[in-house]
Amino acid sequence: MGNKFNFTIRSNDRLKFRWDAFILIIAIFNSVFIPVSLSFPNINEALNQSVTYYIIDLSSTLFFILDIFFMFNTTYYEADGTEVFSKATIARHYLPRQFPVDLLSSLPIE
Repeated sequence: MGNKFNFTIRSNDRLKFRWDAFILIIAIFNSVFIPVSLSFPNINEALNQSVTYYIIDLSSTLFFILDIFFMFNTTYYEADGTEVFSKATIARHYLPRQFPVDLLSSLPIE
């Protein structure tokens, strides 16, 4: 019996590029607002009372977690130019390299 769930994203797909750009925007947003909110108590208090900021903050955490799922299902290229589609090989490639950074970035820091 074959695998019924075979969701794979090609690393050079246009949708993948757009997703990566979206994740980059969220990362830039967090890299500005997290230090500002931690450095300035007045701004932190105002942001904590903002429903909009709460929704954006929660959404960014969810998008980072979703990105981890996508990365486990995204092909990559070997040094010789061969595109790798095997889920097990993709996981072995992703886990020791980018996964620790992605996991830490998806943890809510408050």
